Amino acid sequence: MVDRQDAPSYVEERIDPMRYGLILWDRRRMIIVLTVLVALAAGAVSMMLPKEYEVTAALRLGRAGLAGDQSQYIARADDVVQLVKKGSFAKVVLEGLSLDEARYAAMLMSDLNAHAAGGGEIIYLNCLTAEPEVGIKVTNSLIKHIKDAFNPRAERQRAILITEIDQLHEAVKILEVEREVAGAEIEALRSQIAEANQVTEVSVRKKAEQIRGAKEEIAHRERRVENLAAVKGKLEGMLGLLENNTQELLRSREALPTTQESDAISGILLANNIQNGINLVDDAYDRVKTCELQISDATIEIERLRTSVATFAEESRQLQIENESAVEQLEQEIEKLALKKDKELPAKIQDTSRQIARLEINKDAIEDIEVVAEAAYLKRAVKPNLKKNVLASGFAGGIGAALLAFVLAWAPQDRGSRRKSA
Repeated sequence: MVDRQDAPSYVEERIDPMRYGLILWDRRRMIIVLTVLVALAAGAVSMMLPKEYEVTAALRLGRAGLAGDQSQYIARADDVVQLVKKGSFAKVVLEGLSLDEARYAAMLMSDLNAHAAGGGEIIYLNCLTAEPEVGIKVTNSLIKHIKDAFNPRAERQRAILITEIDQLHEAVKILEVEREVAGAEIEALRSQIAEANQVTEVSVRKKAEQIRGAKEEIAHRERRVENLAAVKGKLEGMLGLLENNTQELLRSREALPTTQESDAISGILLANNIQNGINLVDDAYDRVKTCELQISDATIEIERLRTSVATFAEESRQLQIENESAVEQLEQEIEKLALKKDKELPAKIQDTSRQIARLEINKDAIEDIEVVAEAAYLKRAVKPNLKKNVLASGFAGGIGAALLAFVLAWAPQDRGSRRKSA
């Protein structure tokens, strides 16, 4: 119970707002306001702390050959990432920096993160740094050394492709020359065939003329044999008549008397006639023998000529057979050369041209890659890490507000003590 005498003073104390001020008379509102003020102060303090920046860069690995799904890249992105993470480039990256920058960059390199994306051809490099200029310098230097380390592979590949292309062009030239040579050989073989046919034709014509001459000679010999046979027959007839006459004369001489002078003269004349008859018989006989020998010689000559005709005919046939065989071989050789000239060599030239086209595509792809690399296909971004700073400010403000609220909640209260004393 409150004493009646103390009532006015109690009421006066309760309704006097100026004791604690017009705004802070309510303890709960005072806690809220103080919490907000402490949070703002903590945020301001954290904003004055060194800020961190995120430096990012992307490096596209060029192709070292082929295109599309079969692309062969200058280097595997995963391998490059592992080299970056192992610090393989740290020494060369730090060479161009000052001492302070190198110390800071050494720590930065240990925190630098790399990962591959874009189907294994793009490498992303990022790091958090309070000095973005050093971060950019380190990242760019790292990218440069990565390019310097791996781009020579593309150069070597290009040199190899250029050499292969030159060799294939030389191969095409050689194939073209072989094709021309094959055409020249075909023409030469055709000339040989024409020449062989002409030579064989001339030889066969000569043999035919020899055969015709031999046959004419045979006919002439046969006619002579017939004439000689006719002469022989006549001579044999005359020989028979002469022999008969001679026999008659001999018989007449034996019948003549030898006493009378006239008969003696007749005997002498008869003897002369007999001797002439004998001579004529002998001459006719010799002429018959001569005809027989001539007939024999002519017959032998006829047989020889017939043999020559057969020989000439056989030689002519052999010449034709040999010419046909030679021409057939030449024609087969022409067919082989024509096949080589019109099919095999053009097919090889076409295949080689396709190989050249493929290698040219690869070479052009490598050149495009180098153009991209030399054009520094990189994207760099420097941005404050606002999210982290805001979280840090809020976290600091929250802790300060919680401590203030805790202190105010447990602070001594004057009004409560007065109630207890009353």
